[in-house]
Amino acid sequence: MTIYTLDPRGLVGPLSDLDDNVDPQQWSEYIRKSQDSLRVLAEETGGIAVVNQNDYGKALKRMDAETSDYYVLGFYSKNPDPLRKNRRLEVRVRRPDAHLVFRKEYSIKPLPAPVVSTKQ
Repeated sequence: MTIYTLDPRGLVGPLSDLDDNVDPQQWSEYIRKSQDSLRVLAEETGGIAVVNQNDYGKALKRMDAETSDYYVLGFYSKNPDPLRKNRRLEVRVRRPDAHLVFRKEYSIKPLPAPVVSTKQ
């Protein structure tokens, strides 16, 4: 799943003198951490993070373009080893101008526990 994040606060600057009870350094740290989390969510899933800007038009057009036309590939692994929980993926195409966004690895789910019948 691709996640696109958008910080609705727009361009965030230093605190104004409206609230003297907030430490400017703590405020900056809070903003940085919240924007970093938006960046990580987007970057780790192939999306984009829209932070520290007031013009959302370009970003929303890009999000629309990236989510409007796409292909979904599926496959069945030939690796029967249930102990290899994490598996790497690689997708290649022959078109030099193709832009690929895909997961680099996935984890298999554990096998369900066997159902024990209590009927005799």
